Amino acid sequence: MEIKKFNRRECMDENTMDSIQNAISGLYSIDGVSRMGVRMGVKNMLYGLYDGFNYADAIMAHADMQKVEEQDQLLYSLIADICETVKSYPTG
Repeated sequence: MEIKKFNRRECMDENTMDSIQNAISGLYSIDGVSRMGVRMGVKNMLYGLYDGFNYADAIMAHADMQKVEEQDQLLYSLIADICETVKSYPTG
C-alpha cells in the first residue's frame, strides 16, 4: 500500500489535531492494542498524520481497529471520522 503525503499545515485544522490526540490517548484504554514499539501500529500511524502521512486507509484496515470497535465504539467512530477527514485532503 502506497502512503501518500498531504500538506498538514495547509489542510489540518486545530480541531482535527485535537481529535487525533484524543484518539491516541483513548487507545491506551483498549486491551490488546499494539504499543508504540510496534512499527506500524494504529498509534504510530495516528502520530504520522501530524507529519502529513495519509495513513487513513491503513489505520482502518489495521487488525487493532477490530479491538477498538469491540471495546469502545465512540473511540472507533472518532478514529473513523479522523480518517474520513484526512482522506478528503489533497495529496501530492
